[in-house]
Amino acid sequence: MKHKVIGALSTVRDADVARMDNWIGMKVNPHLLLEEELALEMTAMSFHLQKEIALYINRRGTVETVVVGNKRDAIVPPDLDRSGGNLRCIHTHPNGGSQLSELDLSVLIKFDLGLISAIGLDEAGNINGISIAYQSDAGPVYHNHGDLVSLMQEDVLREMEAFRRDRKTQAGVPRELAVKEKALLIGVVTSEDLRENPDLWELRELSRTAGLEVYSEIYQKRETSASLSYLGSGKLTEARQEIQKFDIDVVVADDELTPRQQKHLEEFLGVKVIDRAMLILDIFASRAKSKEGKLQVELAQLKTLMPKLSGQGTSLSRLAGGIGTRGPGESKLEVDRRLIRKRISGLEKQLDLVLKARAQRSTGKKDFFQVALVGYTNAGKSTLLNLLADDSQMAEDLLFATLDPVTRKVCTKDHGCFLLSDTVGFIHKLPHDLIAAFRATLEEVRSADLLLHVVDGANEERLHQIRSVESVLKELGVEHKPSLLVLNKIDAMTEPELEAVSLLLPTAITISCQEQTNVDQLMAAIVKHLDTGKVDAVVTLPYDMGEYLPGIFESAQEANVEYVEEGYRISGRFTLENVQRMTEQGIIIRRSDTTDEHTPADQEE
Repeated sequence: MKHKVIGALSTVRDADVARMDNWIGMKVNPHLLLEEELALEMTAMSFHLQKEIALYINRRGTVETVVVGNKRDAIVPPDLDRSGGNLRCIHTHPNGGSQLSELDLSVLIKFDLGLISAIGLDEAGNINGISIAYQSDAGPVYHNHGDLVSLMQEDVLREMEAFRRDRKTQAGVPRELAVKEKALLIGVVTSEDLRENPDLWELRELSRTAGLEVYSEIYQKRETSASLSYLGSGKLTEARQEIQKFDIDVVVADDELTPRQQKHLEEFLGVKVIDRAMLILDIFASRAKSKEGKLQVELAQLKTLMPKLSGQGTSLSRLAGGIGTRGPGESKLEVDRRLIRKRISGLEKQLDLVLKARAQRSTGKKDFFQVALVGYTNAGKSTLLNLLADDSQMAEDLLFATLDPVTRKVCTKDHGCFLLSDTVGFIHKLPHDLIAAFRATLEEVRSADLLLHVVDGANEERLHQIRSVESVLKELGVEHKPSLLVLNKIDAMTEPELEAVSLLLPTAITISCQEQTNVDQLMAAIVKHLDTGKVDAVVTLPYDMGEYLPGIFESAQEANVEYVEEGYRISGRFTLENVQRMTEQGIIIRRSDTTDEHTPADQEE
């Protein structure tokens, strides 16, 4: 297609054509239908001209063509070919509604667009609705929005990509190989890096998990990263050559970039640049399934994004539930910052409610000994949970396969039951804001009686990964909790390697979830901790309180029930918390280490 404004221009002033011509080549966030600034400028021009205006934007977010038309004119460029789902068409309906016509839908299908959208304008030029139609096998899928605020919350690229992935999968291309952005990885290794073999392996795995296809890698050894450009000038030139060679879509840096560094890199390299924190947050966003998880991810994203604001035209109003600017004199950057602060405050209040609700739901958990799985991501925590709990929790060879916490009850033959929780995995350079935002999820770690620190024994960076996990546990304030170090994946280690690691980590329990090796030894170690803090007691439960019997029996270790005149008599080992709770419920308890019977009346005295 020709990169110029085309269409019904005979009555349009040259100055207006020039303004629209400036839109061509403009880059917008590809995940948004339109950035707010461009949307408002486009609708204002359409109302001014009283003509329909259509923008054709490619998958990377670049405006390729602008078409001006009357109601009777087509808004399709004469040289438009089938786009293979890569193009989106956004057009206006001045003095009309946002409903898509049959002609609009025929353009969507005939030219194989990713989407077609109509923005309706009322008689005063205000937006009265926005309609979007995506392709699907069952026909067009419609999404409607009342204003730009709600529109900014829709990820249009994800919707477009979903159809392309489905179509490619049906054509015989595996889903995981379909529609991947081409990535160049860059990194700086400094003297502070304590890894045995510092390279971009972990960033490569993160990129793979995020759905990127890595075409090239460049990393540089230097004392510190360059304050402005991150990489040195020579490596930057090499990066630009690699981008041209492989037609790279995105550059991923292995560290958190300052706003100046990111801006400089994007201007020099000419493509989108994201850093390690943004990549991790993107993975978390795609993995979050529960409302709680989504709230936590959004909060972390906003806290990470806040310092990166540099007033480069990036609109953040889509992040707030409502836009309330203080007046036309306020700069756009300050509006964006204020909106983010407002949204962060709202999310933190919602998460406080989540924490309170979680605390209420967790009341019954204290009846049981709680064990939490912690460790580096992809160390095998979910696989171990499946093995111990005989469950089918998702376990994949991907980083951060588990995001929302999962808790399962595990029962032993002679020592009662305990609760086993799988938590989010940790990683080197885990963004601090992510730890803070995921405080609700990480409460499982804080409330645990025992931590199982699972380590990927086959990973050469195992010692570095242990240090990274211990650093996060210290930040959570749980570094002194009882814990067991579990060295997993020994089936993938050689005997000399295992012997050497065992000397370095003499307290580690070596297991293989894959081969189910030494799992009984791990269970025996857990059972030793189950006995800690328990007392032998006899509970007398009146028959009219029989609804408490299943819970008491299940929470007791080595429980035995007798039926006596006073009611159910349950003997066994109970936690001190259970003894206290049952006493408060009016249940008579006699502990073997004292001759007193504990009743509510005793407590009052």
